[in-house]
Amino acid sequence: GLESSQTINVDILPVNDAPTIITNPPTVSSSRIEYIYDLRGFDVDADPITFQLFRSPTNVVLTPTGAETARVTFQPEERGLTKTITVLVRDNNGGQGYQSWRVDIR
Repeated sequence: GLESSQTINVDILPVNDAPTIITNPPTVSSSRIEYIYDLRGFDVDADPITFQLFRSPTNVVLTPTGAETARVTFQPEERGLTKTITVLVRDNNGGQGYQSWRVDIR
């Protein structure tokens, strides 16, 4: 029998995957103590990431604490309220993810 062979080169282009926030926030807080959420992001491509408050009450503060971590804090004003907070996580290649949650003040 006859045989033949052929070499084919395939270029695989990398895809930028969006970063994610891999921690779960506390969803209940007391009006008597400061709310604290230490969050951690992850990028499967190992791209540097940053965090940004997207939607939150005016007294919520986001503070970077490391290369893949940040802290969300605020002092709840009064009981019986629910606060919605959204944090964006971005990498330096245009990937973006978010985490949104509600905090019930008791």
